[in-house]
Amino acid sequence: DPGVAALLGAARGLLAPGGAVVIQTLHPQAFAPGVREGWQLEDFAAFDSGSDTWSAMPWYARPLDGWRAVVHSAGLAVVAEKAPAAVSDGPPLSLLLICETIFKSKS
Repeated sequence: DPGVAALLGAARGLLAPGGAVVIQTLHPQAFAPGVREGWQLEDFAAFDSGSDTWSAMPWYARPLDGWRAVVHSAGLAVVAEKAPAAVSDGPPLSLLLICETIFKSKS
């Protein structure tokens, strides 16, 4: 999705010295097996009840390598990755990427 690279590039231009962009997204380990990068459609069919009253929702699946590539293409570098979980040995609930500019200005 080229819009993400453009958004991150614009954010990079607004960062104060020492600033960072933090991205929070669904952790790629939460994707069903075989999901490829790109637009997906969630129809909520896996929910036990009420799914017949919900509208389908598009979402973009991006693997971790894909996130690293789009962040880099925007002139940023991932300086930290966090994967919070509900319990210490549980699956990650989300992915946090802390990104800073690649080329720091000389002062």
